[in-house]
Amino acid sequence: MANKEKMVPPTLEMIQGNPYNYTFDEVAKCMGEERAKSLFKTLYKSGVSPKNQTMTIKDIYVGGDTTKYAFELQDGYCIETVCIKRRTGNTVCVSTMVGCPVGCIFCASGKNGFIRNLSPAEIVQQIVLLKERVNRIVFMGMGEPFLNWDNVYKAIKLLNDKNGQNIGIRRISLSTCGIAEGIRKLADSGLDITLAVSRHAATDSERSKIMPINERIPLGELMAACSYYQKKAKKRVTFEYALMAGKNDSAGNIMELKNLL
Repeated sequence: MANKEKMVPPTLEMIQGNPYNYTFDEVAKCMGEERAKSLFKTLYKSGVSPKNQTMTIKDIYVGGDTTKYAFELQDGYCIETVCIKRRTGNTVCVSTMVGCPVGCIFCASGKNGFIRNLSPAEIVQQIVLLKERVNRIVFMGMGEPFLNWDNVYKAIKLLNDKNGQNIGIRRISLSTCGIAEGIRKLADSGLDITLAVSRHAATDSERSKIMPINERIPLGELMAACSYYQKKAKKRVTFEYALMAGKNDSAGNIMELKNLL
């Protein structure tokens, strides 16, 4: 796991080449605390975009209270980030992968397959480059966060850091398709974020039609991981259920869901 692995300290050249990839502690050990504070102020608080960004805003789509940003990465691939304006402030939906390997039938992210994971820098810059005050962050964009856990974990630490974006840890949520191992890792990590689990059906036969990942991680295993998380982290789990006409919206479907929960 990212927070327990012995990490190789970055060199000055590595930090200068891609500063958004490194935590304040990593930078301070290399450059000293005062220089690290100065760099982090430039990166996260000044509103000035450094020359060594690894992505750019390619397109912006505005519709009502929702703004979608298409970011182009250095290798030419694109990802999407969504900013939703609410009375309480801006909520930003962040991507963690280029494409997605999961293949849920209601989601467009996986239609072209999985390309690669995003780096911590590419995750963090989705917030930094918006240049808007962000109140909440949801890892619910392109990709499955738990299948890129090391980079997502580091990005969360960077976004929560008081020297960085300083987003309150309880204002960060992670939505998963149901990676049981990832849920257990999150419980063990002590990271006090909010967990949401995509369910969309209450039986294995129905859920497998909607979410192929259920063939590999059936509901019994998923619910056991959720119970472990509740006991270990002492936090509630949010279950997400999108109603799809003729697939999971009958009175019987809802009673099955009630009984399971």
